Amino acid sequence: MLYDVPVLRYVSDLRRKHIHSHAEPHLESGEEITDFARGRHPETRKKGFVYMTDERVLIAWKGEEGSTSVNLANVVSWGVNHDHRGGPVLSIETPEGSARVQLLTSSRAMSEGVIRFLLLVAERVPEEAIVTLGEGEGSFDGKP
Repeated sequence: MLYDVPVLRYVSDLRRKHIHSHAEPHLESGEEITDFARGRHPETRKKGFVYMTDERVLIAWKGEEGSTSVNLANVVSWGVNHDHRGGPVLSIETPEGSARVQLLTSSRAMSEGVIRFLLLVAERVPEEAIVTLGEGEGSFDGKP
């Protein structure tokens, strides 16, 4: 059975609106989401979404008021640890603090979305930010 393209587009738009609704309370006036990925807290396993805007990364956990916002211009180091089951962990440090989120990759489409999201992070952080990749490298893993 073939599905009508307008119906698929409608369902896709509804899904996107629902996902974006988790970020809306945390967005500044005029700020728009340019990309997103499903996320999970690496320690507590609570689920949510990680959003990209032109100037920051926003992590919003489902069912909670709190969110984490990282201004990309302030990033001093960042890294991706691929040694976690279920998807890589993105860690970002600024002078104000750090943020960690596991980017979920349970399907091919989610994996492609995570790759796209990480490429956007790489494009938008300052060139002088220290990139730490792999297991236990740099301060993002909490090790000296």
